[in-house]
Amino acid sequence: MYSVEQFETLVESVYDASVDEAQWPAFLAKLAQQLNGVLPTLFLHDTRTHSGALAINVGYDEATVSSYRDHFATRNLWLRSGTHLLQPGSVRTSHIMCSRQVLLASEWYADYCRPLAISQGIGATIHKDSVLTSNVAIFAGDERTPFGGEDIAFLKALMPHMQRALKVHLHVAEADLRKKEFVEAMEPLAVGVILVAANGQILFANRMARALFRKRDALIADRNGLRAVRSHDSTVIRTLIAAAAKTFSGQARKAGGTLKIQRPKGRSPIEVMVSPIARDQRFGVAQCAVAALYVTDPESIPERPETELARLHGLTPAEAHVATLIARGRSGRQVADELAISYNTVKSHLKKIFAKTGTRRQGELIRFMVNRAAHMNSSRENG
Repeated sequence: MYSVEQFETLVESVYDASVDEAQWPAFLAKLAQQLNGVLPTLFLHDTRTHSGALAINVGYDEATVSSYRDHFATRNLWLRSGTHLLQPGSVRTSHIMCSRQVLLASEWYADYCRPLAISQGIGATIHKDSVLTSNVAIFAGDERTPFGGEDIAFLKALMPHMQRALKVHLHVAEADLRKKEFVEAMEPLAVGVILVAANGQILFANRMARALFRKRDALIADRNGLRAVRSHDSTVIRTLIAAAAKTFSGQARKAGGTLKIQRPKGRSPIEVMVSPIARDQRFGVAQCAVAALYVTDPESIPERPETELARLHGLTPAEAHVATLIARGRSGRQVADELAISYNTVKSHLKKIFAKTGTRRQGELIRFMVNRAAHMNSSRENG
């Protein structure tokens, strides 16, 4: 008979594991101790291919873990015989899944179970996604009385807590993966990317943005958040961020805005585009972000990328030239004046450029061009 204290100890332990992956082995070890079993594991099993892995385990050596994944998962007689029982919330003993007589005559027992001194087990399916199941299992040898109704009842009582804990764990793991993927995607870009909260606090800045901060000639990052060297520019940035925050909260539907920040010594100004972040847009690195700022330094665009752009994206020479000038911070009318063509012609070129590059507006085209320039430079360096 299991005590309330034993049950509460396990509940506390599984919730510790939900937010800290390193605590899962401790929970499994406590569970095995309560059930008077050994070799506890959280394992994955594909009900279609019967492949699987001992994802989190206690008491296994590396060779056993590898051999299970590479060979024995598909020969796990208990799972192959009881595949239909692997439903979320289900608890069953190995005797329910396969008779002892069949087990003892199998390769699974002779080559895997007997070397580990196990002949029975009890398992619970916590989660199932399509054909992939997440399961907890505890094993024992012949010296233990067969797992039975009391053990099943105990695991069933613990089941809702294990399900909630695993759900939180998977969410945290997914968020960590999104964060890693986001950072890896943003870091090499030649356009500065900054995510900010509603009060202007910086939640993320990629490599290019951090480099701009270090120069302190346009944008500054300090304990008060993001600001510009000139107080007027700071006011505009904060106003755009505040508007983005209202869009994020559903109080407004503003599309953001852009501004140019002058730099000293006759250098080209940088362009800052502030874009609201939609509520359903998930940045694993900064869940509280309300706005993304894209900072473009025209000096980072190669002088003559038109030929490569035309070749890679099917742009005509005229379209590639217009795209390059836009990326360097020119407005549509400035491009028209510089190329001595009509503004309507520029708009016609832009429409075709958007279609060929998969962009929809000038801000997106700028980011596309800067990223393409970074790719071109990287290709040259690696070539």
